[in-house]
This record gives sequence, C-alpha cells and structure tokens, in this order.
Amino acid sequence: MIGVFAKVTEPLGIIAGGGPLPSRVAEALDRSGQNYVMIALTGVSSPETISKTDHCYGMGALGRVIDTFQDHHIAQYIMIGPVTRPGFDQLELDAVGNEVIERFLAQGGGGDDALLRLITERLAEAGLVALPAESVLVDVAAPSGLLSAAEATKYATDIALGRALLEQLSPFDVGQACVVESGQVLAIEGPEGTDNMLRRVQDILSARGERAPNGVLVKLPKAGQERRVDLPTLGPQTVEGVRDAGLAGLVYQGGGTLLIDREACVALANRHHLFLLGL
Repeated sequence: MIGVFAKVTEPLGIIAGGGPLPSRVAEALDRSGQNYVMIALTGVSSPETISKTDHCYGMGALGRVIDTFQDHHIAQYIMIGPVTRPGFDQLELDAVGNEVIERFLAQGGGGDDALLRLITERLAEAGLVALPAESVLVDVAAPSGLLSAAEATKYATDIALGRALLEQLSPFDVGQACVVESGQVLAIEGPEGTDNMLRRVQDILSARGERAPNGVLVKLPKAGQERRVDLPTLGPQTVEGVRDAGLAGLVYQGGGTLLIDREACVALANRHHLFLLGL
C-alpha cells in the first residue's frame, strides 16, 4: 500500500501518466486527508485514473494545466506514471504547449527527457514547482542491494555491459533500459517503453527454443536526467515481463528508481527465482 510521507503545500497537483500508480497515489492522498487536484492525460492515463478526476487534457494542453492548477491555488505538483510521447500532430497543442514545442525544436529537439525538462521549466515560470514523487510518498524509493533470494553474481559481466551501454547512450536521450545476455545486447529501450521492449526480447529468445533463464534487464536513470519528473519506475508488471522474456533478473539504481509494490515485486522474484538488484 502506498502511503503519504510528507505534507506539502496544499493542495498538491498531480500530473498523471499511465499505469496504476497515479490512481493509487490519489487513494493514498484521500486516506491521508491531503487535498489535491489530479490532471489526467488523454490517451495516456488509465481509465481508473481518469475516473478519479474531472480534469483530462491532451498532452500538449499545458496552458489548461497551468490554469487548472492556478485556479486551485496549487504551488507544487508531482508527475507520476510512464508517458509515451505521441507524434506532434497528436499532442493537442494549446498556445502554451505550442510555445514549448517551438523551444524544443529551436534547441534541436531531442528525446523525452529534453522535452520534459522544457515542460518543467515552463511550469516553473508559471509558479509551479515540481516535487520528486519519493519526497511525498512512502516506500517508493527503491533501495540499494539485493532484494531477492536469487543471486546476481554470475551476471556481473552482463550487468556491467548494460550499465556502460546506458551511460554511453545518455547524451542521445533514448530509453532508460536495455537487455543483455551472455555479453550480447538483445534490446535497447526506445519510445515503446520497457514492457514492450521485454516483449521483443521474449520473441527473440522464444525463437531459440527451450532454454534456462538467462540475461538481465538493466534500467537506470540517464546521466543528467530531470529526476523530479522522469525517474525509472519498476513494479510487479516489470518483474512479470522479465520472467516472461526468459531473463534471470533485473538491475536498477538504488535511490534513483521508483519501486512500486516492493513486497509484491520481491515475492514474484522469489517465486520465479529471479534476482532484483539495486546498484
């Protein structure tokens, strides 16, 4: 269960990405008596999240986001849940959203982190301060160390390769994850996200026939990443994806990752003899 860690300036703003986390955060805030206003994103937020708010806008409607938060006297917000950026023609840009895209293109474009940084800066210009999710919520910051019964020692070479690869890719602002098996890079995360990358790996390894679980998912923040709004997030669905892909475990950065349902993740990993390692 997610709990509230700290009271913040009331009410709290929430910009909700995909998955179950935003709606669960809303439930935790309801239990704690914390006032909040949640904005869902069309085509991104889950139906459950959308059902919990009267505010659902296109990803490019930043002016509406600002107006809504200001109308409710919000000074601080969190951005939670994965967001897959659609094409510019699907952003439903308003005047402020168009301004941010013009800035983005003027600086040469880039990946999701570059765009999120500009969005955060524009919201800050409107007096809206982004808070790291882990500063507000209990038990979502992933710890360092081995969380599972299964050991990761024999996969040290693959882990080191994945870590080095992601470090070298950071300036290109691509995905936060890769899969390495026996010294071979099987996949690098693109705009499709970690879950879909793992499905690609499943197809690759299934084509090889029956085999013992092997290989590792490495998921780490990019160097210089805007960590308040775009930390890597892991949960039971990620662990199940690792299992389904036929991998032996996953690696994340302790203190630099959000881990949802830690007990469930560890239980799943132990049930399927996978390792969970925080670097």
